[in-house]
Amino acid sequence: MKSSLFTLAKLTLLYTITSLADMSAPPPGEYLAEKGRGTLLVTARKHDQYFKINAYGANGHSCFAEGISKNNVYFQENEGQEKTCQITFVSKPDLIQVTTSTEGCEGLCGARASIDQDYFKPDPLCLNKNKNLKLFKSYYTKKRFDLAEKTLRTVYDNCKKYMSIFEELEIVNDLAVTYKNLKKKDDCLSLIKPFDEHADMSATEIKEGYPPGDADNMLPLAKKLKFNRELCRDLK
Repeated sequence: MKSSLFTLAKLTLLYTITSLADMSAPPPGEYLAEKGRGTLLVTARKHDQYFKINAYGANGHSCFAEGISKNNVYFQENEGQEKTCQITFVSKPDLIQVTTSTEGCEGLCGARASIDQDYFKPDPLCLNKNKNLKLFKSYYTKKRFDLAEKTLRTVYDNCKKYMSIFEELEIVNDLAVTYKNLKKKDDCLSLIKPFDEHADMSATEIKEGYPPGDADNMLPLAKKLKFNRELCRDLK
C-alpha cells in the first residue's frame, strides 16, 4: 500500500513538473512556421509579453494578431462576434505551439489561413537570409559560381523547412543554373529530382491543381524548372 502511494505521489509530482514546464513563458525571439506558413515575434515585458503573428495560407490568404499575453494567454474581443477570441501559447523545446479557441477568432484570418500551428526557433541564418541571397547574386554576377553555390546552398539546406513551395523553387532554380555553370550535372539533377512532378506539369494541370493566385505563382517557376532540368541533362 505504501509503495502504491509512493508511486502515485511520484507520478503526481512528475505531472505537476511537466505541467509547469508547459506553462513556462515562451522565450523572446523570432519564430518561423514550416512551409512559409507564418512568423511569430515574442518580446518580453516586465510582467507580460508582447506578441505579433503573421500567418499565411493558400491563394494569398493570411492572418494577423498582436497584443499582450498574460500567463501565456491572450483574449481579444472582436466587434460583431459574441465569442471572445482566445490565443494560447505553449512553450516546448525549440518551438512555440499556438492554438486558438474554436469560436471567436474567425475575424483574424482569411478562409485558407490559420494561426494554429507550431512556430520553430530557426537557425539565425534563416531570419537574415536576404543578406545571403544578395551575396549570392553578387557572386553570380561576378561569375564566382563556386562561391555563389556555397552561399545559396547553405541557405537552402538550413532554411528550406521554413520556405513556401514558391520560395523553395526560386532557390532551386537559382542553384540549378549555378550548377549548370559549374558543369555539375549530377548535383543539378539530384537537386531538381524531388520537384520533377512540378516540372512535368502542364499549364492546364497547374491551373486546375492550384487556387488562381497560387497557379499564377507556380506557372513561371515550373516552366523555368523544366528548362533548367533540360540544361543540366545536356551537360557532358
